[in-house]
Amino acid sequence: MSELTTRLDHLEDAVRGLIEAPIEDAEIPDTAGRVRHLEIKLADYRRGLLAEAPEPVGTDYAIVESRTATRTFNPTRILSDVASALPGESLIGVLSELQHADAVRLQWQWQKLGKFFHAHGITMQKHTGPVDDGDDAHVGEVWKTTTRVTGREA
Repeated sequence: MSELTTRLDHLEDAVRGLIEAPIEDAEIPDTAGRVRHLEIKLADYRRGLLAEAPEPVGTDYAIVESRTATRTFNPTRILSDVASALPGESLIGVLSELQHADAVRLQWQWQKLGKFFHAHGITMQKHTGPVDDGDDAHVGEVWKTTTRVTGREA
């Protein structure tokens, strides 16, 4: 057994012990922060190993590459061709058809939309809860809370 294997076994034992250890409420924020710090260090180490691995297959694990594509879209061309295929449809109708087919999702930018409305004298109508086509409000607000760990300045 190599020194590295021994260290990994010790790390695995330490993690198991940490997870099973009782914890006081006052210790939770600092423990969560330290765990996050260790996650980041281990993830950096793992990424370095993956970048340097000469062999993709080990005894217990294999390194598998995945392939993804980043696509860009030409909205003017798409809208023009769809409008040609749907004669008599207005631009709003074309967008509506594409949205209903789940072929496009408009992604609104809250601050930029607010600035645009303000610059053009439009009063933004907000509603508590979701909105959809046909509603009076421009924007629906549904708030959610997320919890994360941050470091405190000493």
